[in-house]
Amino acid sequence: MPIENPFAVITDVPPLREPTIDELAFDRCLRALTETRPWVLFYGILATITAIMTGIGICLMVGGIILGWKSDVAGFQFAVVLVYACSFILYGLMARFLLRYASRIARARVTQDMEDVADALEQQKSFWKTIGVLSIIWFFLMVVAGMVFLLVQAGL
Repeated sequence: MPIENPFAVITDVPPLREPTIDELAFDRCLRALTETRPWVLFYGILATITAIMTGIGICLMVGGIILGWKSDVAGFQFAVVLVYACSFILYGLMARFLLRYASRIARARVTQDMEDVADALEQQKSFWKTIGVLSIIWFFLMVVAGMVFLLVQAGL
């Protein structure tokens, strides 16, 4: 029985092929998503905590209004509750979309599938679309609130 030489040159190995442009682009996209995921997850968790704290603030303010604390400024307190409620909705949606986006990035990294990368990018698109629409609505609400505040201060 002949002993094989462990230092012999292997001659039947197929040559390495160059990766295609599509493979390079996929790897680049997946790497960018993977490097973004910790920040997406961080901001998703931060938005969740902010939404929870805003919800607690709403409960405390509503409790104060119900108990009649400083009833002479109840209208102002009600306006603050509305602003907090809008903030609660905004931060809650931000958290939901960011955490969903982070989970889709993690799935794409594990499966290495283009469909999962596309799904992650669709989640990112949904995040920006929703936040953009809500930001426009928030801006107009603040303009209206500012005008109402000025009218009240002017005694009209």
